Amino acid sequence: MAVSTCSKCGGFCFEAKLAEEIEHAKYPTWMIQCTACGAVVGVQDYLHVSTLILEQNRALIQIGEKLGLDLTLTT
Repeated sequence: MAVSTCSKCGGFCFEAKLAEEIEHAKYPTWMIQCTACGAVVGVQDYLHVSTLILEQNRALIQIGEKLGLDLTLTT
């Protein structure tokens, strides 16, 4: 299997750093950067949408149970 490397310095270790203030951005973003030189090699959304949907589904199921409803949602 190939080892991912930084295109700037050739480093092979990376870290996620939260960029809270990005011009014209509404939300913070995770910057994936080389630990050796700090070059950004990727970005990722701050919030994981799938996790948020699952949490919302669990909350809806709990509300449904209190109302006597049987909701079939993915948890």
